[in-house]
Amino acid sequence: MIITSLEIFGFGKFHQFSLHFSDKYNVIYGENEAGKSTLHSFIRAMLFGVPSTSSRKEQFFRYRPFQKELPFGGKLSFTFQGAEYSITRDFLRNSLLVQENRSQKNMSNPEAFLETVLSSFSSESFDNTVFIRQLKSGTDREMVKELQRIFSNIENSGDMHIDMDAAMEYLNRVEDKIKQQFYSHAEKEYSSLLGEVKNQQRAIRAGSIFEEDSILTEEEKEKEDTAVHSPDTETETVVFSSAIKTEETDKPADFKENQIQNKITELLEVQQTVQNLENAVQRDGFHTEEELNEEEKEVKKILAESDENGTDKRQNAVFPVFLGVLSLLFFLYAIFSALYFYTELPMPEIFSLRINSIPLFYPATCAGAFFAAYACTTSLEYKHRKNTEKKRSTFLQNLSSKRNLGQFCSFLNSSKEEVDNTTTNDFITADVLEKYYTEMRNKFILLNENKNKIEALHKEIADLKAEETAVLERKRAVLQEEEMLENQLRQISHLQNRAEQIRPSLSVNEALREQLDAVSEARSRIESLSKEIFHSFAYYLNQETAKVLSNITNTRYDSLFIDQNLRIFVNTEEKYLPLEQASTGTIDQLYLSLRLAMAKLLQEKQKEYLPLLFDDSFAMYDETRLGAALSFLATEYPSQILLFTCHKREGSVLESKEIPFHKITL
Repeated sequence: MIITSLEIFGFGKFHQFSLHFSDKYNVIYGENEAGKSTLHSFIRAMLFGVPSTSSRKEQFFRYRPFQKELPFGGKLSFTFQGAEYSITRDFLRNSLLVQENRSQKNMSNPEAFLETVLSSFSSESFDNTVFIRQLKSGTDREMVKELQRIFSNIENSGDMHIDMDAAMEYLNRVEDKIKQQFYSHAEKEYSSLLGEVKNQQRAIRAGSIFEEDSILTEEEKEKEDTAVHSPDTETETVVFSSAIKTEETDKPADFKENQIQNKITELLEVQQTVQNLENAVQRDGFHTEEELNEEEKEVKKILAESDENGTDKRQNAVFPVFLGVLSLLFFLYAIFSALYFYTELPMPEIFSLRINSIPLFYPATCAGAFFAAYACTTSLEYKHRKNTEKKRSTFLQNLSSKRNLGQFCSFLNSSKEEVDNTTTNDFITADVLEKYYTEMRNKFILLNENKNKIEALHKEIADLKAEETAVLERKRAVLQEEEMLENQLRQISHLQNRAEQIRPSLSVNEALREQLDAVSEARSRIESLSKEIFHSFAYYLNQETAKVLSNITNTRYDSLFIDQNLRIFVNTEEKYLPLEQASTGTIDQLYLSLRLAMAKLLQEKQKEYLPLLFDDSFAMYDETRLGAALSFLATEYPSQILLFTCHKREGSVLESKEIPFHKITL
């Protein structure tokens, strides 16, 4: 990654400010308070954004321009893997835009792209590796301690300000404090009280008359047998059970009473219906359905006979007389014809008619005999019909007076007056009678159904009264049981109150145990990390640090040694010198060597290194050591270098070493 330029829209003292950088050495010169630290903070902010922690965020926003209308953000251009990109941020809106400059295409996921560019460096790793400032310690001894903390913590946390010994001391203090707060007898006393509560509750349930009707679900029963419940939950269950039993007895009693009243009301309605039906059939003179059926059969028989013989009355009276007259005429002709043929009496020629020489008196005699017989038969049939009609009329008149047919016909016809103005035979027809008997039969069917319903209602009412009696007995039993349970519940309540006073200690103990486990885990982890650091990471870090140190000190110090206690020694020609005995300049050189070594180790698998940023890092260097350090950086670090300084000697040394660089004056 090579930073090519930056443009500040508004950041600290800078407004609409821009800079351009070369791809190798860049010396940014400025007097104190010229804005070097502000530029460095801007570069860091463009790469990593606004800090996430509240304290660092507050420090970051001190760079916001005093004039609130001014923008707070900027643009940073850089090259990566042969392409040029730009980062644009608005810190007030916390917005991020990454653009590929040639195609003007915006990255769909700018955060992921920056992670790739930054080699997954966090802001802390950036501060502790590629950003190198002057070692800030008051004494040589404090410098040594800071270097020791770097060796022991930078691999795992990226933070140079963690002290392992201080951390162990802190964990010990926390552990002692936790143990002082621990209530060792809380669990035992609490379990004892819960056991007493459970025994009381089991005794209550064992003596309950409603054991088979327990309201507890199967899940609750299983939980009760396999786990210790909190006392308040158990008591609530017992009290709730008792309350439900009372409610279950109250509600059914009221419900049964309402059912009985509803059934009695229904019974009275059915009885009234039966009474009305009985009155209706009694008004027509019927007592049983069998009587109705027999009468209907007789009526159908009489009506059938009347229908078979029924003709017009006037026709039936004249026709036999006509036949008799006709028969008499034929007989008279036959007599006069016989007298004409067989006597000497003078007769009209009209009686001399023949058929094939046979006189007509023979046929006339036969015809007279035929019509005479026909007249007798017709006269007998007429008399029979008259008798049948009379019998029908008499029967219907008797039936009409016996049964309430007039009212029924008035119901079928328009009015009672119309029925009264007609004869019985006119309105009592077979169709009317059929409807009448059907209506009466339906009344008998409905009457029988309602009588059966009355019997069923009587039985239901009796059953409901029996159930009501059982419910009332149950209610009395529950009330007696509740009275008996009252004293036991008081005792349970007393036990619960005692347990309630102890229960908060259980939660506290559980939390304290978790804290103790965390402290123990932390102590073990710190001890393990200390050993791992010495045997793994420290070995490679020592090698790389020694290589850098040897170059910038002209082989005066060619290696380091770190013992099991993370004490640091530098190798001189004569002996291993404890770092406490080294000069301030030597410690500064070791600090630089360590940071360069860390930067290279953390980026050795990356194709492109991040730029190195120096913030007055060579203030304590003499001319010789400064020249060695700058020369080493120019040849050994394969990326861009941004050197912020308030001195002009860095530029002079680079010129004397004929090392090309880009100078920027603020």
